Amino acid sequence: MSGKILVVLVLVFSTNAAFADQGVWVADESFTNFNFVCQRRYVCSIPTPVIHADDEKIVSTPSKIQTGVCTVGSNSPTCGDCATNPPAEACDWDVVKK
Repeated sequence: MSGKILVVLVLVFSTNAAFADQGVWVADESFTNFNFVCQRRYVCSIPTPVIHADDEKIVSTPSKIQTGVCTVGSNSPTCGDCATNPPAEACDWDVVKK
């Protein structure tokens, strides 16, 4: 009997995990620079608006700071832009109870 209960619990937890969805890493416009090295924050964003109940909230992968290389641009002779790649970690979000 306890084996059947365990199987049901595993199915419930694995089903809930399936509701998590893939988000998109979005780079902040601003960045900090130190000579020719720079850092930019990436935020895990939901690609489309989500409607949820008042007793629920959206949780997502925490923001990440990425280090990159300054590129010369019209804004500055030393660091016009910060060339970074989005984080390698997956950007996931989910709707959960508050």
